[in-house]
Amino acid sequence: MNKSAVLTACFCAVMLCTTAVFAQDEAQSADSGQEVVVKGQLKIKIQTDKPDMDIKTDINETAGKVIKTEETFLAMAPEDIKNVKMSLPDSVYEERADYHPNFDFFEEAPIFNLALKKQNIEIEKWTFKVTDLAGKTVKTLKGSGNLPEQFSWDGFDDEGYILRMNSGYTYRLYWMDKAGNPGAVNRKEPRVVNAIKYKIEGTLILEAAEAMMFQEKRREKLTEDGKNAIEEVKDYIKMSNVYPVTIRVYSDDEAVANEQIRTLQKAVVEALKLPKSNFKFEAYKDINVPKNRRVVFRIKG
Repeated sequence: MNKSAVLTACFCAVMLCTTAVFAQDEAQSADSGQEVVVKGQLKIKIQTDKPDMDIKTDINETAGKVIKTEETFLAMAPEDIKNVKMSLPDSVYEERADYHPNFDFFEEAPIFNLALKKQNIEIEKWTFKVTDLAGKTVKTLKGSGNLPEQFSWDGFDDEGYILRMNSGYTYRLYWMDKAGNPGAVNRKEPRVVNAIKYKIEGTLILEAAEAMMFQEKRREKLTEDGKNAIEEVKDYIKMSNVYPVTIRVYSDDEAVANEQIRTLQKAVVEALKLPKSNFKFEAYKDINVPKNRRVVFRIKG
């Protein structure tokens, strides 16, 4: 056998072996899974199945729906289009959602709400008084005839000022019947309000005692209740979206008031990422006796 014949025979043998190997690989890949061998001290064989994922998208079908919708609209008569327009609302939302409608950290009127049982006696006259801890009368209601079924106090004194924060109040109701016999109902436990909300001429006013908002020893640092109250204030500011918002600090120490203002600026203005021009910060000296150190938020709308 010559040299050329030998080379031809070797080449054919190599091709046959290669074909056999590829045929074996194709048979293995045609199986339902793939064998994975994890080597180490413990050898584990894992049989995995390849999911059959055949995702088809027919762009002509999607485009056809769009074209059909457009053709339907273009085929409408002018009167029909006018009716569609008239059926649309003038506005989507009439008012903004109230994030914290209840204001968990800010109370509201009534501060006192005294309900009475029906009396079978004829009353000549009666007087309802609210007093502070010093015994000073801040609110007086008087009347004659039968007692009302309910007495309430909205927190405003006889001069139109709101009650002091972090200060106690009690009430006394007394009467005289037509036979000259007296009667009375008293509240012995003082009612203390640390934060209150009320409205005056369309402006929402939120007042909070310094003792609730700031720490006792570090008077420029917010308490946990103070932080929660600030969150409610921020939510209402976002809801109302009316500016400027006025924030007042009443303190007996000018330096402390300025520190508290800087704290509130960070907690409100910087946290909301709003322009500083949207807010007015004011410091006032507390001249009340007893003291009424507090923070007041005035939000229009």
